[in-house]
Amino acid sequence: MNNRRYLWYEKYSYDMIRYICNSYLRYPWMTRMKVFFPSLDRLIDLSNEASIYTSKVIPLSDEFSRIMQNLQIQGVWKWTRHQRLKDMDRLLSKYVAEQKWEKLHMLDVGASDGSTTLDTFEYLSQENKIPVAITIAEKDVRLLCVKKNRTTIYFNSSRHPILIRLGRIALCLERMEGIEGVVFNRLASLLTRRYTQMLKYGDFSASREISLINPSVLHCPAIEVCEKNLFNPEMTWFSRYDVVRASNVLNLSYYSEQKIRKAIGILYRYLKEGGVLIISRNLISRDVEKEIGCLWKKKDDGFSHISCLDEQPEIAGMVDQFRFS
Repeated sequence: MNNRRYLWYEKYSYDMIRYICNSYLRYPWMTRMKVFFPSLDRLIDLSNEASIYTSKVIPLSDEFSRIMQNLQIQGVWKWTRHQRLKDMDRLLSKYVAEQKWEKLHMLDVGASDGSTTLDTFEYLSQENKIPVAITIAEKDVRLLCVKKNRTTIYFNSSRHPILIRLGRIALCLERMEGIEGVVFNRLASLLTRRYTQMLKYGDFSASREISLINPSVLHCPAIEVCEKNLFNPEMTWFSRYDVVRASNVLNLSYYSEQKIRKAIGILYRYLKEGGVLIISRNLISRDVEKEIGCLWKKKDDGFSHISCLDEQPEIAGMVDQFRFS
């Protein structure tokens, strides 16, 4: 990008500018205005405090999740909170009891900060009285930040920049929706390419790591966290898990039908014969959040339907029709 063109973009990119808060966005109007951004540096403080003051883990954990609610990385929201998947946990617990399982090994794909993973572990352990071990497979389990002159660049492990900060003011590089997207997505793409190129050859010896995994999850020895892209199969996981869950991940708003079908095929291979696939989604409106989802059993070359909540997820038909070849 030539200098004149870049300066023009810098001058007219006001709608991409964000004010960095001390922690999370405390009021709904702050989110609606699209001017405020949660403090990523506060995540470092919370992780550090939780490692020192174990008695404070629960309140620190809640604040951590509230910061994550307004974080988006490469188009995927990290929105999460405790007890968000309680209806699906009950559905799974009921099936585990009916089958008289004596232990459970689960893979939780795209679990964000792991809060709901911890909920599932605690619920199954208490309700079913069996040993439970869970592996989280999440594409972004950390961010990095590095200071260049007076500017701090925040980026993920694949060196994709998401935020450029100068003091309390920052430039958000995530794609935007609506009229904002029409006006500024091209600019965001250009700036992303510029900073990606800068990060490609940068020195990261002085960079700081920001954990995106909730402190309460890190305190649970039964939960393992792996930084893993859903669409890159891990052969050592084939036929390993009793349960594989993908909640609020395999959505048509995120991925094409072709990619979702590929993901279903990978999750199929991770399951033991007779294992359970869980697909769910939380539908959010202004006043209420509703869980929808189903359980399927791995059988022969596909899946057989077990049970569901009042409403099935939008990709239920793809799971029903799936055949492994």
